[in-house]
Amino acid sequence: MSITDIENELDQLKEEDRKDSLTFGRRDFKAEAEQAAAQEAAEIRAEATLYAGRQRKRAARHSELETALAALKAADVSKELDGITKAHD
Repeated sequence: MSITDIENELDQLKEEDRKDSLTFGRRDFKAEAEQAAAQEAAEIRAEATLYAGRQRKRAARHSELETALAALKAADVSKELDGITKAHD
């Protein structure tokens, strides 16, 4: 995976997170579930669980991509330094 690919995926994750937050971020799932009938309350709790799961999955992927990006950038700089060293030898 290239640096550009990683940066594009990071941007995509940020956009997905933004959209999800607009839809679910301000909801008080607990209060909604307490006020709803039993069946509807179960559905609200399920929505909350799915939302939390998506957040955790995106956060984990974001962390993986940031780590990979840092490693690629460090390797890229190392190659440049090796090239400069060879040129000066």
